[in-house]
Amino acid sequence: MADKDVKKAGRKSIKNMINDGWENVLTGLGRLDRDKRMSTQFGVADFVEQGTLLDQLYTNDWLISRACDRPASEQTREWIDIKTEEDIETAKAVLSAANDLGAKSAMNTAIAWGRLHGAGLVLMGIEDGQEPVEKVDEDRIRSVDWLQVIDRWDVSVVSRFGTGPKVGQPEMVRLHTTVPGADTLDGVKLSEPIHASRFLLVEGTRISLRERNRNEGWAHGIIPRLYSVIRDFHNAIGGAAHLTTDFAQATLKIQGLAAMLSEDANGGNETVIKRLQLLDMARSVARIVPLDAESEEFERKATPITGLPDLIDRFVEHLAGALDMPAKVLFGKATPGLGDQGNSDLAQWREQMKGEQERNLLPQMTQLLRYIWLSKQGPSKGVMPETWSVKANPLEQLSQGQEATMRKTQAEADAVYIGQGVVMPEEVRSSRFGGDEFSLETTLDPEISEALKDVDKTEPEPPPGPEIPPEPEPLPPEPAPEPEPEE
Repeated sequence: MADKDVKKAGRKSIKNMINDGWENVLTGLGRLDRDKRMSTQFGVADFVEQGTLLDQLYTNDWLISRACDRPASEQTREWIDIKTEEDIETAKAVLSAANDLGAKSAMNTAIAWGRLHGAGLVLMGIEDGQEPVEKVDEDRIRSVDWLQVIDRWDVSVVSRFGTGPKVGQPEMVRLHTTVPGADTLDGVKLSEPIHASRFLLVEGTRISLRERNRNEGWAHGIIPRLYSVIRDFHNAIGGAAHLTTDFAQATLKIQGLAAMLSEDANGGNETVIKRLQLLDMARSVARIVPLDAESEEFERKATPITGLPDLIDRFVEHLAGALDMPAKVLFGKATPGLGDQGNSDLAQWREQMKGEQERNLLPQMTQLLRYIWLSKQGPSKGVMPETWSVKANPLEQLSQGQEATMRKTQAEADAVYIGQGVVMPEEVRSSRFGGDEFSLETTLDPEISEALKDVDKTEPEPPPGPEIPPEPEPLPPEPAPEPEPEE
């Protein structure tokens, strides 16, 4: 295929991928034949497939790569922890085994590929005596040996779930990408079907079942909905950069210039050209402009840029809103004039990332850690506790001053709880300082709780009343007076 035909096919691929948008047939807005913005598109090399096009956009456009990478890095930045009240040391060993497999890096990349391509997959090398086409037999898992990240273009959908919470998602995929010269990828053969229980799926945008059916069972990435916004931003920045190259325009007034140019037969054009060349040479060599005092005038006119910075700021705000990402995260610093609003946006964005972790990180890591718990050759020797969960570590890290204030506030609350008999001092001590680090979570001791319940059920004895002094013995009656003798 000729280079011209390849480029034409590549542009057609862009058009097929970005085929929705606003148009106005009267003003020409959004129409390729009348809107100058629509002529700006990514320079296409020797590729025609959408997957390769997205790879090129990610590789060569810093905005697109940052839109995919920053949320992925934020969601995995502080990583995860296993919560259990049983064998805490074994839980730490299980998480360490996942880290040794490169789980953090794998999930980071899978989330980024989900945003770029619509789906990122983490293949798991599970040794359970089964073929990749078969569902994982959890009772026979011996080990989890490796993790490999791919995207949706590296596989094709064989079958999809017809019921349940994963309805419409791929149930079976077929691998068709390996490194050059190899017919396997970490032992998985080309064209070999792989069951969904053997890979972790991270999807891009939310998608309806109808649109999923149109897209062969996959979700969409973020690029189709952002392409026009990113294009307009590059247009704005490019236009501003063009102004800097033409910031001041030199002008030369020559008396009778029109008449000189019309005298073709007499060499009028050559006369004007030689004069301009002489002036330009004099400016470059002697830094002076020799002029005819009566017939010529030289001046430099600056290009007005009043309001351009404010206009660029509006494009920045529009771009940040479209990416659903604060300008402070996108550009590395807050937009001028926002003040504390930049910090507020950052806190709100981290709360948003916590919600994304519930969809893109925690379910997937729960599945991987479950397989490691059940591995006969793993840290737990195949014994999994009855209750355990995966929790993302806080994205907001406190300063030393904030940490001290938080501990002081919690200590005051603990003192009130202890004084009211809600918790016991032993429970507070164990909860706050019993683990590897200070914890705000309060764990009640079951034995103490049962003892308190028994005390509550016992009928309390009434307190002894005040002692009543004995009544004094009655005094003996006074003897009756003797009668006086009669005279």
